[in-house]
Amino acid sequence: MPDAAVFLDRDGVINVDHGYTHRVADLQFVPGSVAAMQRLQGAGWRLVVVTNQSGIARGLFTEDDYTRFTARLRSELQSAGVGLDAVLHCPHLPDATVAAYRQLCDCRKPAPGMLLRAARVTAWLAGRDYTTPEDVQAVFDVTIAHRLCYQPVYEMRRHEITGPLIAGILGKVAAP
Repeated sequence: MPDAAVFLDRDGVINVDHGYTHRVADLQFVPGSVAAMQRLQGAGWRLVVVTNQSGIARGLFTEDDYTRFTARLRSELQSAGVGLDAVLHCPHLPDATVAAYRQLCDCRKPAPGMLLRAARVTAWLAGRDYTTPEDVQAVFDVTIAHRLCYQPVYEMRRHEITGPLIAGILGKVAAP
């Protein structure tokens, strides 16, 4: 597997965002998203989902609800030939209703903590101790890519974050 990964948000990018989407019955894929992930994976990219799930901190749904939804998402993608290398989430909010999740963390996007954890979990940066100039550069590259790619897309109106957008990006992305 090449040393390359694509970090995808979940709601509004992979699945339709119904607002704090957590019910298995509400799982609906964004048109074009499954095909885009098939193309990325076929080109050798690792697929990693990184998603803020503040509905947990707000008390709108539980970690168990999130886990059930994620299991179904993975199962349906697997049936379509798409395997996810990792799915990570941040349930925190600084002003959370649920005290256990009330914190200012480094994993809530746009902070890069979840992306760096995903890199470790998928062994993308396996064996690195983050002390050599190359390792520091790798972490820097993840952070810069996140700042350049994630934030501008996140600031777009939700209806613009669709399969066609992903397909457009794919047209500009070469294999790793």
